[in-house]
Amino acid sequence: MKVTCTQENLSRALSIASQAVGTDTTLPVLANVLLQTENGRLKLSATDLETGISVLIGGKVEAEGTVTVPAKLLAEYVRSLSTENVKLESKENKLHLKAGSYTASLNGIDPDEFPLIPKIKDKEICVVDAQSFATGVERTAFAAASDESRPELAGVYITLGKNSITMAATDSYRLAESVVEGVEMKASKQQSVIVPAKTLAELTHIIGEESNGKLKISLSENQMMFQYNDASLVTRLVEGQFPDYKAIIPDSFQTEAGFKRDELLQNIKVTGLFSREGANDIRFEFNLPAKETSLYAASSQVGKNSSKLKGKLKGETSQSVFNYRYLIDGLAGIKSEEVRFDTNGSSGPGVLRPSGSKEYTYVVMPIKQ
Repeated sequence: MKVTCTQENLSRALSIASQAVGTDTTLPVLANVLLQTENGRLKLSATDLETGISVLIGGKVEAEGTVTVPAKLLAEYVRSLSTENVKLESKENKLHLKAGSYTASLNGIDPDEFPLIPKIKDKEICVVDAQSFATGVERTAFAAASDESRPELAGVYITLGKNSITMAATDSYRLAESVVEGVEMKASKQQSVIVPAKTLAELTHIIGEESNGKLKISLSENQMMFQYNDASLVTRLVEGQFPDYKAIIPDSFQTEAGFKRDELLQNIKVTGLFSREGANDIRFEFNLPAKETSLYAASSQVGKNSSKLKGKLKGETSQSVFNYRYLIDGLAGIKSEEVRFDTNGSSGPGVLRPSGSKEYTYVVMPIKQ
């Protein structure tokens, strides 16, 4: 292989592909990135056997070939270069690089040992705005369980509907659901799958924060593929039954409250400073006659704090105790100026939503005193 490409394109591609690099010490090749020529371009691939990422970049291909070398070392080396172009040449499982006054040689592993990243052909089921999909992931994936003892809870439940995609995640203490509209659906029927939350986080990195392109989604029996520009990500789907989360979302509420989103967030953050370490508990008192809501927290180590918050209240006077960190997480997914916070007393879940919209729903279980 003999290829010349820009330092910027190579560094970006390595940053994307390296997210799928494996850490299994019994298979050293998983710590490597595979570089190969394909149709006059350079293709970089990495996999941890659960997820595979491939990126194509342009360049001048003088000779075809394949080589696999340590991903972390190559990425750090290329990122450190200040020259415009990088020349890559492979010989006998070694990659030789030349960039300006720098020359380097990286020892590789036989490319035949690199696992095959599967391709999903002719199974494209929908096309969606990439940034809208990434927003849906950011609103939900954080609520998935970090413990993989129940793999289905460590994933995001994705339902591909006629004109929308619904994502949901829960760790049993809170639940986040986001609806992405404007989907070009090519499948004839609704389909639901569970995708590892960590894989979707990798996908948002590929999409970036300022993207304006389309994301293509393909599906096979046990794998899903996402394609964005010249990058593709293939992941294994999680087996198992996702909980009937719709049954967790209340249909009615004892107390319905409306607040300015930023005011509610500020009061929660300040009051949370005085919550008990480990419990993160703050008490909400919804006072209907006074038309105000009080927030209170106290701990024997730091002291106590209370604040009063004006807002629209409806229903009954009630009290509820919540983990303030969970509430902050939920409010991060809401960008509207007004927010609804509906509760069902001390034993029922609370629900955060943007006012006048059900595109995002966040359910949090109370702390029982």
